[in-house]
Amino acid sequence: MSPRCTDLARAIRTGDDFGPDFTTAVRVHRLHPLLDAVKSSARSGSRVWLG
Repeated sequence: MSPRCTDLARAIRTGDDFGPDFTTAVRVHRLHPLLDAVKSSARSGSRVWLG
């Protein structure tokens, strides 16, 4: 069983939270422009500037 499945099973048994919270979602959302730039740079083989 994968670690995520065991985490989910534990959360169901104990009533603990499972998954990202709002703070995590905000952090990930802020990373999207950076991730898009990395993907674009990898595709084109050239530098992509954030701005």
